Amino acid sequence: MNRLLLTFVTGLLLPTGCSGSKSKSLEGVESIRCEGHHLWDAYAPGLQDWQALSDPTDIQIGPYGELIVSDSDNSRIVRFTTNGELLEVIGRRGEGPGEFQRPTYLGLVPDTNVLVVADSGRRISRFALEANQSQFTDSFQSSDRLMRSFWSMAVQDAHSIWINSPTYLSRDSRDGKRVQLLKDDGTITTTFGELWDPNNKKVGTVTRENQGRLAVVGEDLVFLWNDRPRIERISTTGVLLAEWIFDLPEFEAERNRGLPPGMKNVQGIEWIKNYGRGLAFEPISSSIFVLAPPYSKRQWAIYQLSASTLQPIRRFFFHVRGTPVGLEQLAVENQDGKIRLFSIDTESASIFVVSPVTEPERD
Repeated sequence: MNRLLLTFVTGLLLPTGCSGSKSKSLEGVESIRCEGHHLWDAYAPGLQDWQALSDPTDIQIGPYGELIVSDSDNSRIVRFTTNGELLEVIGRRGEGPGEFQRPTYLGLVPDTNVLVVADSGRRISRFALEANQSQFTDSFQSSDRLMRSFWSMAVQDAHSIWINSPTYLSRDSRDGKRVQLLKDDGTITTTFGELWDPNNKKVGTVTRENQGRLAVVGEDLVFLWNDRPRIERISTTGVLLAEWIFDLPEFEAERNRGLPPGMKNVQGIEWIKNYGRGLAFEPISSSIFVLAPPYSKRQWAIYQLSASTLQPIRRFFFHVRGTPVGLEQLAVENQDGKIRLFSIDTESASIFVVSPVTEPERD
């Protein structure tokens, strides 16, 4: 589709320059200065319909190197190049084959071109992707009548997906958050985590007790907690194999003093407390990338961890000088060792790109 690509840069991105003591867990880690830009100006006149995203909730790198975004409020999936050129719009609002109520999470079956989409109505749909078109193949949903939605999703193989879901709503509105393996016949074959019954009684073994983001790494899972600075590699039976705690004293100091810099005009402080903002597994480098909790809406960091040990390898720092951004979710492009990172800016409902601009430096 021929069109004029509207791009803009929110500002030069520089090192955060945070003061205070350094985390012992980050000694010797490569620190890389980055810059970034939006793929298009979400507020520009003449914005094309497909660019007018409304509450985008997930982003993935597709099998052809393209970006795939779940445009939830518009009930569609949008595919476009990493330069911002439209390839395809998938689906529309409805309950028929290939239609969505509110698509939330995306996944790709490993080593295939099969896209998996989780709808808010509990339905899972699958599509076979070609370079610039797709074909709906089938859909299924959980046989658990109490499963209302998913917090996150990770595809295990052609017939299985891992989900982190709120189920068995308790009387005081606390959700039981569980990790479950859902098969494409609708059955759940594995469950671990916190479980609440309708009478507000905890049952089962508590191993993963809150919501977070999931990724499949080999035969294991990686679980990024949402409400605490912690990432874990766990077996498919819930056994802890490795972990890393975000040791960010500067962030904690700001949070403990009250609202962090740049947060005076936002509603409360809950936004900044969201630790698990984005998680992606990058197979070429065998790395986990984590979008860390920001110091503010202008100061951000993305960590590259070893997928096996979860120890930090690099951190990508950037400071937004222009309009603040609210980043959620993460996708990683690796072309011949050159990394680019893509995230969803919830402030403008558009796509934000982060690119290293310096050679790695030792702290």
